[in-house]
Amino acid sequence: MELWESCRAATDARYVVVWADDQTCRNLWWLKFRHPEKMASGICINGELHGLMHQEDGIWINYYATAIQPFELHLGIKGLGLKLLMKNHNTRDLWLSVIVSAGFVWLKGIDGMTEELLADPVKLLSKVRANLPVYDFVGFLLYFGLAHMAYKNGVRTSHSKDLDFLWQYGLFLYGRTGKVHYRKACLRMLKTIKDSEPNVQAILKLWRTFTRLGKACCGEGFDDLNEQVRPPLHYCSDMTCPF
Repeated sequence: MELWESCRAATDARYVVVWADDQTCRNLWWLKFRHPEKMASGICINGELHGLMHQEDGIWINYYATAIQPFELHLGIKGLGLKLLMKNHNTRDLWLSVIVSAGFVWLKGIDGMTEELLADPVKLLSKVRANLPVYDFVGFLLYFGLAHMAYKNGVRTSHSKDLDFLWQYGLFLYGRTGKVHYRKACLRMLKTIKDSEPNVQAILKLWRTFTRLGKACCGEGFDDLNEQVRPPLHYCSDMTCPF
């Protein structure tokens, strides 16, 4: 309640939007239900920075043993591991992106690979079903790796439509992880996205992320503003750079 009152006192705006990590957002969510009269103007949102980290954790739990650890052992990479440690997030994020990017370079270079096959995961997987390691890695790339890259791109470019979908897709990513609180976070976010009144939806569409540098493709989650452990800035000197 002290946190909320300090936020409310900081502005006379009609709505006060609080982007927070899962634990803080969960507490504010319950506070809103228990004291609706005091938090009528409060909107509690799971921050996109933490959403990216937790989605990454879901990918890690699902595919660490079969798709990530082999690279870790073969290349001698330090700072990965199965458990999510915030201080190692930068390393995990970097190497997950490298593995996924390299995986697609490999996949596109296979003889007989076509754009039609890449656009139809079920058909592609049916062709490699007999080769279990390849079948597993291709499934990782198409159903998990692409989600990670899409989330990073969504935050960097404030692509609200993609971010909305990825919170929904998170229910699939967390399905086998046992991370019940992550799934609940997805449901809370989806309720905020889909059931809020038009003014709130406009806020989420137009001001989803912020850009610290004021340049193209270098956006960050609002919860990154006060986060002590944050990823490096996504700096892009070329205003036309798509990444």
